[in-house]
Amino acid sequence: MALSHESLADSLVGIGARLSPAELQGMVTGSLAAGARFDVSSWQQELARWLDASTGSITGPFLELYDETLGALAGEELSYQPLMPDDDEALEERVTEMGAWCRGFLAGFGMAGRQSELSEQVKELLTDFVEISKVSDDVAHDEDTEVQLVELIEYLKVGALLVFTEYGQAENH
Repeated sequence: MALSHESLADSLVGIGARLSPAELQGMVTGSLAAGARFDVSSWQQELARWLDASTGSITGPFLELYDETLGALAGEELSYQPLMPDDDEALEERVTEMGAWCRGFLAGFGMAGRQSELSEQVKELLTDFVEISKVSDDVAHDEDTEVQLVELIEYLKVGALLVFTEYGQAENH
């Protein structure tokens, strides 16, 4: 069963974490896309550090998040999706979470310590993620904004898959 934004939010609140579900999934995605891999123990330690929590609190949904994210990125079905609030949530929340996902991706990618030179395409993509991360929740409530949000989230998905294909499959460190 796939994790939902809401269930991961509940788990994060339960351990007193300050990251949002989208930001956390973005961090996981970014680190995996950069080539980082973890066993269960090292994943619990890394996530506890990210969330400023005890390793004992990193159970169930947090372990699933790693497995689901890696499986979706590496799978042939291209099933990876940025973890966003449901479409019936407020537009401002969905826009804010899109920006948080980008901040998380950039942080995870950076923390993975990629040493090799990045391709121009990936550099451009990461620059776009930086710009998207600055998004404001002061948005117009109209059809165009909804369409743009859907298109940007699709861009994040394709971008994450591209970076993973270029760097995440090449190494296991």
